Amino acid sequence: MRNYDIMIKIPEGRIKEIMDKMNKAQETIYECYNELISLGVVTIEKAPSNKDDAPRD
Repeated sequence: MRNYDIMIKIPEGRIKEIMDKMNKAQETIYECYNELISLGVVTIEKAPSNKDDAPRD
């Protein structure tokens, strides 16, 4: 079996930029999710605790 080494070089500060973008995207998704809830498009229901509680067709 062969062993390989991998080195990834990233410019200083780039990881923080990417993480900041991801955080902003997460905030945007959360805001949109809340808008859908307020419009009545999304509702939250408690999941059945086991197969016996699941709705049947």
